[in-house]
Amino acid sequence: MKLKKLALIIPGILSLFALASCGKETANYIEDDEEAIEALAYYSYSFDSSEKTVKLKEYLGGSGDVEIPGAIGTYTVTEIGDSCFKGKAITAITIPDTIVTIGDAAFVNNYIEAVVIPDSVISLGEDVFYNPGIVQAKLTSVTIGSGITSIPARTFKGCTALTDVYIPDTITTIETEAFSDCEVLRSLVLPKTIKTIRTQAFEGCDSFKYIYYCGSEDDWQNVFVDDLYNDSFVGAEITYNYER
Repeated sequence: MKLKKLALIIPGILSLFALASCGKETANYIEDDEEAIEALAYYSYSFDSSEKTVKLKEYLGGSGDVEIPGAIGTYTVTEIGDSCFKGKAITAITIPDTIVTIGDAAFVNNYIEAVVIPDSVISLGEDVFYNPGIVQAKLTSVTIGSGITSIPARTFKGCTALTDVYIPDTITTIETEAFSDCEVLRSLVLPKTIKTIRTQAFEGCDSFKYIYYCGSEDDWQNVFVDDLYNDSFVGAEITYNYER
């Protein structure tokens, strides 16, 4: 670990020179903060000096467990950029409750087994946990925070080990291919807020058999389910008025 930190500290130190061009205030807050310098060494990033926020653009660290910092110096980390952790072979990720935005394909091609998306996240990109088959899918458990209202396209596509997904009461839409090829996913608890299930949302979910719906049977009649390539979902057994 020491070797990794020494190797990665160099880009972090070099980045201080770039900070000088962002204004004196930005440079001053970090120049004597060793913890902040070390944190920055693991990422390429950008600052919003007016909002005092940080966007993480690319993870530069090694494989293993990663805990995303909630703050760097006096700046709050609020955004994980597009493809930030793509193909980094990380095995676990801890997302702080300062994060508001997770960009497209942020965690593609990794070995993460479980993830909690905090309630602070209100913008989730497409393809965030998509697994195109380049690495063995490991993701088995997901908790989606209450800040999310839609599960975007291909969010969990190809997550062939996924068995447990918590969908909050804020979700209204499951977009195209959101769970496609989740071949061992057997069931979901769906909140009464669900209004739309898009085409191919559950394509290739050959083990899917049970829907536990928190609304009534009459409520379910108002849910639009596109039956194109959603055979397993359409044919699933539904339990109404489910309490979780």
